[in-house]
Amino acid sequence: MNIYELLNYTVTVKKRFDLRSDFPDDKLEELDSVEDRKVYELIRNICSMTMNVKEDGVEFRPAFIFDGKRTYSIDDISESSYAILLSLDYQRLPVNVRARITDVLWVQKKKYRMAIIAAESYYELFNLIFKDDDYLDALKFIKRAISIVLQLNQTDLHNKYCQTVYDHLIRIDGLDTQFLSISLIEILLMNNFGDETKIVNIIDNILNESKDNPFKMERAFELKFKYKNKLEGLESAKSINVDMGNYFVDYGEQVYSTDKQGAIRSEHFLQKAIFLFRNNGEKARAEQTHRRLVEIQKDIFKSMTFHQQKIDVSAIIEKISKLMDGLSFEESIVKLSQITHFYTRSEGEKGVIDDLSKFPFSHMFGTNFVNQEGQTVYSLQPLDLSDPYKDLELLDLHINHKLFELEDWSGKLHLRFALNHIRENFNINEQSFDFILNDNAIIPVTRKNIIKKGICLAFDGDCYAALHILAPQTEYIFREIAKNAGALTVTLENDGSSKQKTLTTVFDLPELLDCYDNDIIFLFKGLLNEASGANIRNEIAHGIMEESKGVAGASIYFICAFIKLLVISSLRGFSMLVDNEKMEFSDDKESDMIKTISELDE
Repeated sequence: MNIYELLNYTVTVKKRFDLRSDFPDDKLEELDSVEDRKVYELIRNICSMTMNVKEDGVEFRPAFIFDGKRTYSIDDISESSYAILLSLDYQRLPVNVRARITDVLWVQKKKYRMAIIAAESYYELFNLIFKDDDYLDALKFIKRAISIVLQLNQTDLHNKYCQTVYDHLIRIDGLDTQFLSISLIEILLMNNFGDETKIVNIIDNILNESKDNPFKMERAFELKFKYKNKLEGLESAKSINVDMGNYFVDYGEQVYSTDKQGAIRSEHFLQKAIFLFRNNGEKARAEQTHRRLVEIQKDIFKSMTFHQQKIDVSAIIEKISKLMDGLSFEESIVKLSQITHFYTRSEGEKGVIDDLSKFPFSHMFGTNFVNQEGQTVYSLQPLDLSDPYKDLELLDLHINHKLFELEDWSGKLHLRFALNHIRENFNINEQSFDFILNDNAIIPVTRKNIIKKGICLAFDGDCYAALHILAPQTEYIFREIAKNAGALTVTLENDGSSKQKTLTTVFDLPELLDCYDNDIIFLFKGLLNEASGANIRNEIAHGIMEESKGVAGASIYFICAFIKLLVISSLRGFSMLVDNEKMEFSDDKESDMIKTISELDE
């Protein structure tokens, strides 16, 4: 049996599912020659790739990419393999194999003759497998066929393919239950083909029949806007967007009144409506809808399901007591700094990458951060699972969020108890902290008293008030470090006035990064100023921090991290870390503590 006989025997196309050919290994033995076996394996590899059809072309990708490994790629095709492909008799190949091979040769080698064969093969595939209730692959083929003939300026073929699409649209008349009509219209719009008035009437049919499907309605409204804009101009087309906004308001109210999770789902639709009203000249309608949104958002927490997690912390409390047993107050503060771990960027990065590997499906979608009034205050977009390093700024945001999770656990699970232990065993006043504030390399004399007051509030149990002092003072400290390193921390405005640079800008100043530990800068940047992190300074600056957040784990961690920063920067504190025998890592007690917390984190 030769290669063509075998392929036509094993690869048949009568329906969509036949396109995935198995190319079984046991069939190799039926081939007459070694050369045909090589061709069979080459074709099997090429057909294993996935095809991503885009507006400007096509992309062939490995079927599987994970953890640095992949299946067959277009980059694996050698020049000798291209020579084999060019020598084939394409008319004897099954249509799906013919389409794939000739398209690869067109894309990679720009063989004009192959382009025509590929386009006609894709068109044949479309007609072969298209069904009103099963059309996704068929549309991919017709899109690719149209794309190729457009590149070749083949007007007759272009009109032929588009006419086929248009005929199906007229026949269906927008009455399908899925997205077929919409998909056909999108193809026609892109190719400027068909009677536009008739197409608009079909869109109206879709809108009349699809009111319970907001996603279909949105796409239909968007198409009507584009045609309206094309036929009558932008100002006239804005009325379509207003109609879409009104639909989203009505649908949002319907969902809110009938669905157990109504507040959560309704929020999404009202937000869409607000933006549509704002962008299309309906400011009063936008404000009215926004007021309604704020009312509904208050019910979001009521409709959310919370899961309690119970952890036995008796072992942690026992470890804290043993670590601090017999220590003086000053020694206890230094010991607190020891068990406050400064998480590094690399630790956060490892956590993010490990999570992507272990739980890929949970990382396919973004994460929304919601405040106590049910309002989304930040949306963290998902990383690219195949290449998380593609967007380094987004990766840093995810690292900040991972460190926030670790900081929150750390604050909840052992630092809270360490603070309580010190509070219960010593009489503390503002002068108690002179030993880490005097002769401190990073604390200006003018800031000592306010910092002592903030720390004292934390040990008095008023962490919420402490944060309002310590967060802005931490910002001032890093500004001063940058200034002393020679950085400009102010801007010069056009009117001659000077303004302080934003904290984000200060943290990114090269002079600061050159002179100070970059991991500490990254840690405090996330704690103070990143929406995907603890964001403490920003919430305080805008007056939106809730009192409950003042006693949250991440806030406790920030206070302890600030104390650790003071300890390692002070003459007395650092000398105790180095010279005091009680601060040694005897019996690995501190390491054991960190290990216990890490296990609970996981």
